[in-house]
Amino acid sequence: MSDIKEKKSSVYTEYFKIGFRKSIEYKSYIISALTTPVFMGVFFYFIWSYIYEVKSAGVANFQIGGFTFEEMMVYLIIGLLINSIRSSEISESIAQTIKSGDIAIYLCRPVNFVKSLLADGIGTKIIPLLTFTVLLIGMTYLFNLPYPSGTIFIIFLVYAFFMLLFDIILYVIIGGLSFWFVEIWGIRASIEQVLWILSGRVLPLSLFPVWFLDFIKFTPFFYLEYTFARLYLGKIGVMEAFSALGVFIFWIIMLSLLMRFIYKKGFAKMEAFGG
Repeated sequence: MSDIKEKKSSVYTEYFKIGFRKSIEYKSYIISALTTPVFMGVFFYFIWSYIYEVKSAGVANFQIGGFTFEEMMVYLIIGLLINSIRSSEISESIAQTIKSGDIAIYLCRPVNFVKSLLADGIGTKIIPLLTFTVLLIGMTYLFNLPYPSGTIFIIFLVYAFFMLLFDIILYVIIGGLSFWFVEIWGIRASIEQVLWILSGRVLPLSLFPVWFLDFIKFTPFFYLEYTFARLYLGKIGVMEAFSALGVFIFWIIMLSLLMRFIYKKGFAKMEAFGG
């Protein structure tokens, strides 16, 4: 039994390696994906520098939504960088596999289709994550902001992994909808538009009305870019950080259960029609 488990784990390790090799192979994709945040970052710089200049009226360390100008720049660029390494290609790959009928091949393989997708997805993001880290450190140094340290730094690293996992699971779920829908690009685009606003990627959620902020704390959106950026910028204490991480893990578990349900029903649907 242990030999079988070891063989299965080694299979998923190979999927991870395949994903990693893909991330190395398509260097141009990484470069182009990171070009947009640079241009958008320059755009944000000029817009927000004007806003802060007009609003501050000479006040030192003036803040908007609890962020100084330097913190706001890092916050917004973190959101842009996260957006540049999203896992949307996973949903398209799954959709093509299902529509072409190649998904039936996985029914004959001694591997779990979803687990293989997760392993491949994590491997694909290794190089983009390293690039993201370098740029994040560079931005923090450029704006002369303190780096997270101690317990907060450890929580930040764990949170970064779960952010990646959440993103992959989300797009695996979107891809799984191809069992029922011919095209999923509209669904994916709609979800991404919602994420742009509700995750705080465009603007810090602290700029929204209090009632809206109180409501969104009960959703996973609050614990994505907004909480991630605040954690890095030291806007969250240790206890609050642990609490946010706990709630975020809860939502990942819920999303994982939904993912499992969708693929169980999807494969059952295929078998019912002789797929």
